[in-house]
Order: sequence, then structure tokens, then C-alpha cells
Amino acid sequence: MLLPILQAKENPVTQIVSFAGLDLRPKAKQGTLLETENLCADAYPALTPRQSREKVVSMTGITAFCAPEETGEPLTAFTGVKDRHFYYQGTQIGDDLLDIGEKSIADFNGKICIFPDKIYYDYLPDPDTGTVSQTLCSMEQTQTLTGVSFYSAYNETTGAYAAYISKSGADFSAWKPGDSLVIRGCAKTQNNTCVVQGRKDYAAEDAIVSVVVESVETGRMNLLLYQKRGGYATFENGTESGSITVGRSIPDMDHVCVHNNRLFGTAKNGEYLYASKLGDCMNFHTFAGLDSDSWYSAIGTPGAFTGICSYRTAVVAFKSHCIHHVYGDTPRNFSIPKQTAGGCIDGRSIAEI
Repeated sequence: MLLPILQAKENPVTQIVSFAGLDLRPKAKQGTLLETENLCADAYPALTPRQSREKVVSMTGITAFCAPEETGEPLTAFTGVKDRHFYYQGTQIGDDLLDIGEKSIADFNGKICIFPDKIYYDYLPDPDTGTVSQTLCSMEQTQTLTGVSFYSAYNETTGAYAAYISKSGADFSAWKPGDSLVIRGCAKTQNNTCVVQGRKDYAAEDAIVSVVVESVETGRMNLLLYQKRGGYATFENGTESGSITVGRSIPDMDHVCVHNNRLFGTAKNGEYLYASKLGDCMNFHTFAGLDSDSWYSAIGTPGAFTGICSYRTAVVAFKSHCIHHVYGDTPRNFSIPKQTAGGCIDGRSIAEI
């Protein structure tokens, strides 16, 4: 029996120049995959099967978690809120119980801010002592004083301006230049800081809406006062016989995120969006007309916010029925030019795809 002579054939080599992804059609094109389950790119440019999943930790009672920016700890080092306590890399910080309910956490330059509680944990070493605090701190801070004298003067012709509060022997070292303060409790109502927290709040033309620390010395704090149009505001000069409070005030926010070195948040009443001072998550009432100022904007849609996130060049704030997009990088050009349909029912479901 004669058999034909077989000719050896070389294995063809196919080079895929462009990968077209998943194609489930009966006649899939070259350069596509019919199935793409359980693949990973660890061996890029080659595709390999992904490693099997494994459970690294099992915990209950978690209401919020975050991944700090500077940490080399394993995944088992939990950072977040569990059973109303805050944990950093698996260690409980302090014994104080947090409020009951959902939390929103943002890591702002080493400060893990927790809302709506308005507290933070600083995990970076103190520049003077080199130690890391093991306590939670309030983002709000107040100082109670009695017998404080108020003085201000403004010459519209020359532009000369001066404003300060003073009390013999008072220690104002808790405040630094650039801090925005809120003054409350003055019998002379003109000297109280007007804080807008709802659409029904109204600030008069001469009302003080922003108090910014200019300099601090023993027994005296020099201030810059601004009204809502951006011009200088003035005190009603005199001495307050009763007690007043001077402090840092944080808006009531339930969802926060970090974007372009500012802390953004949504008002609990659903009526405002807030942005902190540039590089400073503690100051939300600085309105000095500078690019580094804090900012807020009223929102016209009804209902409460359900979440907020930073996405590319915008901050995206969600309600259950709509989405607001915040563009810009300074108070001069911040805008909310569009509102899209959709929304989300829970901020924890927001994911970038």
C-alpha cells in the first residue's frame, strides 16, 4: 500500500495588533474574546487567569471604612467605624462612642474626617514632637470669653481698615492667621456672625458673614470682617458685658469627599453644597474674595442628598432622583451647570466604571 508523502507544515503565528474586547456574536472577529471571566493583567501584555479570591478578615458592625493614603499595612488592618468606635489600622482610637447611623469618611492630607460627627483623626506625626495622637478630635472648636471689647473702623475714601476684639490677658493662641471664626452670643446683634444654613436664612447688607483672623497677640486678635457682597463689614464698637463664644464652625454635612485639595460636602437638609478653604478642611467660612476661599451654593432640587464623590474634573453630588455636577477650581469659577436624571438610593453604591 502506497501512502502519500506528508509535507511538514509550520505552525502559523498570529499577532494581534489591537484587542477589541468581548464579542459574544456567533461570528466573532479576530482579536476578540468569546469569554473573559477570571482574567487579570498581572502578566501584561499577556492575559492570565486571576488568582483565587480569599477572605482576609471577617468583621461585623462596620458602618464605614476607608483606605488611608499613606499606609503599608495589610488588608487585615481595618480603618473605619465599627460598633460606633473608630479604628485606625486595626487599633481602636479612644473610647468615645460615635453617633448612631451611617458615616461618611474622607482622608484629607493625613486627617481622616468623619461625618456627620464632625470629628477627625490625624495619623501623621506631630512636626514638633514626632508622635502620633491616639485620640479623636472635634473639627469644631470654641472659646468662651466675657467682657470682650469690639472695635472696627473703615474709611471708604482712603481704604484704611481696622477691626479687632480684645480682652486683657486673654489667650487667643488657639487661632492662627487665616482661620475663619464664628462669633455668637453678643448682645449687640451686629457683632454676631451671620451663618446661612438654610434657604430661609437671610443676611442683611451690613451683616458680618465672614470673620478671618489677620494676626494674634496677647489679649487681642486682629480680624478682617466681610459682608455678603465682599466688602468690609464693621462691628458695633463697645464692650460686651456677658459671655460670647468665638470658634470654628463646620456645616452640618452627611456626605463628604476630597477634590482638588478641598473637602466637599452635602448639607443634611439637602439645600447646599459646601467646599472648604483650599488646603484646609477646618475652615468653611472664609469669604475674603481670594481664590483660596471656601465656597457654598444653594441647590434648588428637593430632597436629601444620598452621596458625593470626586470624578475626574468634577464633584458629583447625588440625590435619589438627580445628579449635580460641580465644575471649577476656585470660588470665582465654581459652577453647577447641569443636572442630570438618575441618582442613587445609597451613597455606598457609587462606583467608577
